[in-house]
Amino acid sequence: MADSNPSNVPVMSVRDWLALQLLAARSAGRKLEAGQETPNREAEVAEAFAMANAFMAYRAKLTEQEAQAEAERVRLEEEDRAARARKAEEDRIFEANARAYAANPNDR
Repeated sequence: MADSNPSNVPVMSVRDWLALQLLAARSAGRKLEAGQETPNREAEVAEAFAMANAFMAYRAKLTEQEAQAEAERVRLEEEDRAARARKAEEDRIFEANARAYAANPNDR
């Protein structure tokens, strides 16, 4: 297979690069000689692009799911932070009331 680093091909989209990688892998699998054409090269190219498109759609879906998971994690952290802040305020009020009660025994 050709170089597996798409950054070495800066002008090409990831989809096009992936399609070329798929074609190169197939050609290497058949051990074609240089310049040798297969009987159905257009269909092979179309299939490689279809596979590349499917992969890109799959990757986009994963990216979307990762973004949703991150948003959910942030939301839960914010809820937890708010709950801890409420608890800290309740504890502060309780302690202030307890100190006031202990300091003034005549208010009982």
